Amino acid sequence: MFAPTQRTLLRNRTLPLRTIQSLTIFRLQSTLNSSAAAAISSSSPSPPSQEVVSKDAEAPLAALPVTSLLRSLLLHSISSSPRVLKLGTKVMLANLNTMDKNFLLKLAVDKTFYAQFCAGATAAEIASTIENLRSLGYGGVILSYVREAEITDTSASTELQNIKQWLEGSLKTIQYVDPRDYVAVKYSGAGSSCLPLLSQHKKCFNHPELGASLIKICEAAKERGVKLLIDAEQALIQDGVHGWTLELMRRFNTKENAVVYNTYQMYLKSTPEILCRHLEVARREGFTLGVKLVRGAYIGSDPRELIHDTKADTDQAYDEAIRLMLTGSPKSAPEWSSVDSSKSFFDGPVQKILGAEKNKAKVDLVIACHNRESIDMAVALRRTMPAQECGVGRLVFAQLLGMADELSLGLVAQGAKKAQAQSDFDIEVYKYAVWGTTQECVRYLLRRAEENKDAVGRSIEHRTAVMKEVWRRIRGG
Repeated sequence: MFAPTQRTLLRNRTLPLRTIQSLTIFRLQSTLNSSAAAAISSSSPSPPSQEVVSKDAEAPLAALPVTSLLRSLLLHSISSSPRVLKLGTKVMLANLNTMDKNFLLKLAVDKTFYAQFCAGATAAEIASTIENLRSLGYGGVILSYVREAEITDTSASTELQNIKQWLEGSLKTIQYVDPRDYVAVKYSGAGSSCLPLLSQHKKCFNHPELGASLIKICEAAKERGVKLLIDAEQALIQDGVHGWTLELMRRFNTKENAVVYNTYQMYLKSTPEILCRHLEVARREGFTLGVKLVRGAYIGSDPRELIHDTKADTDQAYDEAIRLMLTGSPKSAPEWSSVDSSKSFFDGPVQKILGAEKNKAKVDLVIACHNRESIDMAVALRRTMPAQECGVGRLVFAQLLGMADELSLGLVAQGAKKAQAQSDFDIEVYKYAVWGTTQECVRYLLRRAEENKDAVGRSIEHRTAVMKEVWRRIRGG
């Protein structure tokens, strides 16, 4: 049956589990900046003097068609109402296994949540979504396959079948995107076979089929010019995830660019030291470190003592990481930005691990963020730095498909202005999207709804931005 570590992991999953025998599906979705609670994501707008994004795009949502605008208004309104959201979630959970047979419910889901957050179920639908994103000015897409692995049967044949399905889904996803796009991969998507290896810090190659599959995925991505973002996992296996990903970066990242990116969750107290250690390894061994910064995804299941005490601490750690990547110092900041010099989460690790070298490693960076202040700070810092002095090669901003469009399109508009000014700083903005059938995506959709329930303030901010655009169009603006 399951080892103790696996039982602990399964108990910590989002779906309620009374016993291992009652388990039906192991939740294995990918995540971007999945701020599971308002404690780790800011929804407060910056003071006017700091709003780099909004100053350069007074009507960022003007590019959205009416249907998208009205759908966003509906969904953000639902997300802002805990009672309505709870009722909708109950209905979907009750019909989870019969979704395809319930025509009206499936139609409602397809036209709302699915259309808002998902890229499609077929190659043609996904291509259409990506083409639409590019027409809006986005650099491209971060695409993830959301099919879950069933682990009610832990026999060797079932484990091998789960690995095969995960490999096939990952290879399809790589083929669906274009060169320079990203594909998100989650190790636990391969099923239960990876859990004991990750929790015990053993190499993926200890399981021949799993190790070989990972190599095939990385080779396919490198050949196509696609980047792989390895998603974070729960704290119980996250150290193992760091170990596997660092090994893949050693193999596939070059001195010039990164193919494999690791995800660093800044709400965890241990992350500053881990990030500094990885920077030192990359500097010493001469490869580009692929870094995806998120605030965090598992605040509901990770042990509380591992997480920063306050939201402000998480925000500070996140911003210090950006500053370290871009400038080599966690304390460098734009003039208008207030930096708390009384404490730093990176000073100790930087001095102990990087020393006088600071951040001399080459970094390709994805800032996965819905926080306006962090985005404004990163843009301002990169804007003022000559390309040859910046420690970051490729810099990409990313938000979830269907969320924070006012931030995403504001960045797109600002990037267009910089292109006209022939700036050496290209602002690349990507949207994170998942693909799969309605039934395969439904748990992902429920998770999106759950996250918005816990971050009502952010939903209200997005709804306000959409309403502002609606009234602008009504007035003929």
